[in-house]
Amino acid sequence: MKRASILLSAIGVVLGLVFSLAAPSDGQITETTTADSTSRSQIHLVSVSPWIGPAAVFRAEVDLRDVAGATGVTFTLHQAVNDRAALDRAIAGEQFGATLLRGEAASSGGASGLAVIDIPVSDTWPAPENGVVLTTSGVLPLAIVAVGANGDELATIVTHLIRLPDPDSRTGPLAIGLVVEQWERPSIALDGGTFLAPTDADHLLTTLRTLDEFARVPLSTLPSASTLIDLNLTRPEFDQASLSSLRPAPTRQLLASTYAPIAVSSWLSDGLVAETENQFTAGTESLIRQLGATPDNRIAVITPSIDSTALALLHNRGTRAVIVPSDQLLPKIDSARTPTPTLGFDVRTPNGDRMQAIATDSTVTARLQVDGGVDGSFDAVAAGQNAVADLALIGLAATGDARGLAIVVPGSTPTATLRVLLSALADRDGAGAGAPGSALLSPVTLDDLFAITDVTTTFDAKGRVPVVQSFRSEEPTSMGTYPASLRSTRRSIDGVLSMVPESPYLAGAAVHRALASGDQSLTADQRSGVLISADRALRSITGEVVMTPQQVVTLTSRSGKVPLSIENRLQVPVHVHVTLRSAKLDFPEGSEFDQMLAPGTTTRVDAVVTTRATGAFPLDVSVSTADDSVPVTTARFTVRSTAVSGIGLIISIGAGLFLLVWWIRHFRSSRRAAGLIGTTGPDGSDSDHAQPTPAVAGDYDPFDAQNPGDP
Repeated sequence: MKRASILLSAIGVVLGLVFSLAAPSDGQITETTTADSTSRSQIHLVSVSPWIGPAAVFRAEVDLRDVAGATGVTFTLHQAVNDRAALDRAIAGEQFGATLLRGEAASSGGASGLAVIDIPVSDTWPAPENGVVLTTSGVLPLAIVAVGANGDELATIVTHLIRLPDPDSRTGPLAIGLVVEQWERPSIALDGGTFLAPTDADHLLTTLRTLDEFARVPLSTLPSASTLIDLNLTRPEFDQASLSSLRPAPTRQLLASTYAPIAVSSWLSDGLVAETENQFTAGTESLIRQLGATPDNRIAVITPSIDSTALALLHNRGTRAVIVPSDQLLPKIDSARTPTPTLGFDVRTPNGDRMQAIATDSTVTARLQVDGGVDGSFDAVAAGQNAVADLALIGLAATGDARGLAIVVPGSTPTATLRVLLSALADRDGAGAGAPGSALLSPVTLDDLFAITDVTTTFDAKGRVPVVQSFRSEEPTSMGTYPASLRSTRRSIDGVLSMVPESPYLAGAAVHRALASGDQSLTADQRSGVLISADRALRSITGEVVMTPQQVVTLTSRSGKVPLSIENRLQVPVHVHVTLRSAKLDFPEGSEFDQMLAPGTTTRVDAVVTTRATGAFPLDVSVSTADDSVPVTTARFTVRSTAVSGIGLIISIGAGLFLLVWWIRHFRSSRRAAGLIGTTGPDGSDSDHAQPTPAVAGDYDPFDAQNPGDP
């Protein structure tokens, strides 16, 4: 864990992020050309007034250029809808209330194919010219139709005129805790690593610009550390100052999360407890390095992969409040008929610990991504206004207690849709369209959301306490071989970090890929491929430490030194562990030792050895990481010994003495046999008791055995 933290610090140093900032917008929402904008055969809503006060002018601008044969635009304003089911039918063009106003759009006076609808609104009679009288607040569907030269209806789109309560309304606004995610689906590079596709990188950059445009709108950000790192790979030239919209401020709360969005319950079910903890820790530390600020882990956003076990883990990590999607609450809510709870409640961990909770409306979140026109097509601005209309209905119904609701904006939300939502929250009293009304919504950070929102209570033995609500989660699924592969890669990373402790950034790619491999949007094969690329990145580091194999070393004495030459091709110090093995050598100073290798050079290390025998035999040298967990390089030496060992010397001397004694005895025996050595005993008798034979003439020649000069 500590080594990963050191590495993440190094990764943060090399990050540089550059964007340009757009100019602030006013109360009118305008769609810009972005990577996520679509081009389909339909009417496009270009801009729309988010809401208006009791006396104002509602405006909507449409683009007809994708409607072949369109020559004009008509519109119909219908009676207000009262609930979500009626809103859904109106959005789909299936059912409308009574008609309040019909009219034709005027040309925008600029680009061809654009038309503008202006509807003056008053709260008193008589009605304004080409306008309508609205005496009460409400959400009124507006059907916009492209027509041909003969009056045929060619295409239709539905948006909404939202009339705010009167300025003197005593009903307080609904607190909205907006949570904007910064996550993009990773793409897989040829080397197996992750990166952001250019269109996804552009979308993220535009989202950050949009957040900066509305810097005064309170909200909470939920960035994925993995996405921000991948952004650097695709757009390495962008300035880190562009991330200012994510940093904590009076109107910004930075939330903590895992490094990559993982299926937490499946990870825990497969035994990846330490790895899950590492995801949270790495996510926090990476954001600290990239943003220069510590994300808040006291509040967490529940996802379908958070079960009771994962909830306990969050509590143990310091989380005390959670945002729960309404479609996960139990008993299940019919979102079309039953409003999402706007009062707080509690959830309980398996250990009985209580955590504060507030719901996030899952239907509104879905509208930000998939809501479209009557033909099922998607229009980014219309989707944003549909979400605002839905929130307005909730706000109109949320009377009485101080109420609050969270809204999660997924990372895949089109930036034009996000801009509509933020513009509505920035101009919450409708002053941008005329006389202001009373705001229905009040944007706040999550901290303030929990402080403002009242809680549903009940009674127990201790008195009044918050109601405990249950929520459902996805069943954990087996992750196959991924857990074992991930553990192996993590061990290798730790090993390489022990090898280059002064330069942990060298392993940055491997660490990032190992953490990013857990992204739940990846397939099993993609996860495996990302881990393989992480291992390959590690081998590119260890492969820079080499030894020359098959060297022959000759020793002329019993003890000697074997020179080991280890080359470090890296330009940083390297710490390794060296192991010596041989069946015929002893190592007086130890068969294992640690060694530091200087940058970019060859280090010679003399290994002291003692031979056990003469001859030639192998010496195997293994070099591994400093913690001896990852092999780095190996070499085999042939050691040739010509020295005689102590035991051999003793045996040789003994053999020589034996041969000497044997030779002397053999020589004496041979002399006796030739009669050259007498056999007389000490008393003059033959040792074998034989009688002496008298000498006769001729037996002895006086000159035998005499040398000249003898007597």
